[in-house]
Amino acid sequence: MRQYVRKRDVALALTLLCVAAGPAAAQDGGLPTLAGRGVGWISSSGAWQVDFSGQLDIETYVPQDSPPWLIPTVDPFVAGRLRLFTDIFAGDHVYALVELRADRGEAPTDASVEARLEQAFVRLMPWPRASVQLQAGKFALPFGGYARRHHAIDDPFIRPPLAYDYRTLVAPATVPRGQTGFLGWKNEAPERRPEGAPPVWNVPYPWGGMLSASVGPLAMRAALASAAASSASEEWGLDGDRLQSPSFTLGADYQLVPELRLGLAWTRGPYLADIETGNLPQGTSESDFVQEMLSAEAVFERGRTTVRGEVFLDRWEVPNLDDDPVDVAWYAETRYDLTAGLFVAARWNEMRFNDLPLGDTKEAWDHDVRRIQIGAGYRIVQNSGVRAEYALSRTDGIDPRDDLFALQWWWQF
Repeated sequence: MRQYVRKRDVALALTLLCVAAGPAAAQDGGLPTLAGRGVGWISSSGAWQVDFSGQLDIETYVPQDSPPWLIPTVDPFVAGRLRLFTDIFAGDHVYALVELRADRGEAPTDASVEARLEQAFVRLMPWPRASVQLQAGKFALPFGGYARRHHAIDDPFIRPPLAYDYRTLVAPATVPRGQTGFLGWKNEAPERRPEGAPPVWNVPYPWGGMLSASVGPLAMRAALASAAASSASEEWGLDGDRLQSPSFTLGADYQLVPELRLGLAWTRGPYLADIETGNLPQGTSESDFVQEMLSAEAVFERGRTTVRGEVFLDRWEVPNLDDDPVDVAWYAETRYDLTAGLFVAARWNEMRFNDLPLGDTKEAWDHDVRRIQIGAGYRIVQNSGVRAEYALSRTDGIDPRDDLFALQWWWQF
């Protein structure tokens, strides 16, 4: 019965995609929206305004035999994602956003549907002409280029780049007894990887505060957050003393010319969670061990073509090790618009791991991995479209069957 339900769900999702793709030419009109129905409110003076909007994504996933990505299951399944946004404007100096989300988990799976508060923040703009903003609440961690475009309609892919999706063998809840034991983990990669942490856990939504400012083509930001970049969704809350040992993020973007934007970012924060304290070195605590990461991004857009790339240098402080594990990841992608609403895209990803001493020799602490993602999509009407993606992965040493096929229908309303 369980397998039958999953096959039926996949068939239903394929039917939805085909039906959605049929009736209209690209961007000819649109599906209903909340704005079109007059949902919202504005004061008579115009100083106060409340807007409502949302987006519905219906996704089908067909994994293979192993899930080193964040998606934890290997059976085909259908996952929906409903996001409801409330935008509040109070004059020229105050803005607030509340996002409610219902889905089958931050990383899609075949689990039950859950609802939660995804974002809730207030942004103060005391000097609008000076382009200085203060923000506090729950919002996307402002690290890396993917945070500003995930789940957006102009992202040509369904799944994130490798550095945001692939689990390393650094395990936030498990402490190795020594360097020899840690290096042996890669021989147990199929069993240990599901508990590992990626360099960036998709797009984290911790609590915190941020100061941002822009001067001409230069935009800068500094943030304090309750979770590190690699922290899983259960670590994004305010319970315990998370803000007593926060993570810090700095970033800057420079619009070199209208077609080319460059970005740099740095983040540092504790990543260990719920470990057995007896395994830590004497006199230390979870907050003493941090993840530190640098990223650089370049985005080029001209005509129908968009090219972007990002590189990460990621260092982990792991208890009981003599040296720090380091991973280097990068991706390069391009999108080309064939016609109005129709596009194709490709993304090449790699992640490599440094060598750590083992007696008189050195060994890499994890297996190097490569992934290519091929994507295509069509905007059926102005506010609805479909996307498809195939991700093909290859891992040195131990190469699991971990390819992934995905389909998506989206509707902004």
